[in-house]
Amino acid sequence: MAKIDPQQHTNLDTLLKLLPVVIAALAIYWGFASLLPSADAYTDGDDKQFSQQKALSHLKIISEKPHFLGSQAHGNVRQYLVDEIKEMGLEVNIFEHMATHSRYYYNAGNSKNITCFSI
Repeated sequence: MAKIDPQQHTNLDTLLKLLPVVIAALAIYWGFASLLPSADAYTDGDDKQFSQQKALSHLKIISEKPHFLGSQAHGNVRQYLVDEIKEMGLEVNIFEHMATHSRYYYNAGNSKNITCFSI
């Protein structure tokens, strides 16, 4: 009858206990890595293709100043968005309405939503 070395058995148990942790760590890494944009997303594509660089350039312009509802900067951002959407060849509509919210206290304000569609 073959004898089993107790020390070898303990090492195997330790390895088997660590295996799920290693698998979970690899799954988490793979999950986050799959969410990262591909390298070609950073290149400047043609006008019909999405480019992260172009999107970031618009974001820099939009986020220059705080633009809370009712401020002059909010109107400037809205006009910038409308101009850029029209430049893409889309029809732009602005719907103005009274928006209210009353979770902790009552808020109300005129809201202007931008919608667009292809001509």
